[in-house]
Amino acid sequence: MKRASLVSVERKADRLIVMNCNSSRRNALSPEYYEGLSQALDLANEEAEIRSVILMGEGGYFCAGGDLNTLVKRREMTIAERKNNIEKLQ
Repeated sequence: MKRASLVSVERKADRLIVMNCNSSRRNALSPEYYEGLSQALDLANEEAEIRSVILMGEGGYFCAGGDLNTLVKRREMTIAERKNNIEKLQ
């Protein structure tokens, strides 16, 4: 299992489990989670043996949505920076 502070990725046979590990914020979405999810999806795309990706949330919460603190920081970003972040998700 690979775990950063806010995301863990675990492979179980033909499944890839991506866990949002931000239970203190009810697993609010964060740039770190997006990065971990993107890496997990790249792995799933590269390895034909992976048949499914399971998204989970730690601590009894799936996801509270966007982290409001992060959304405030995004207002300070330029349009080019925002666009770049969106393109990373594709």
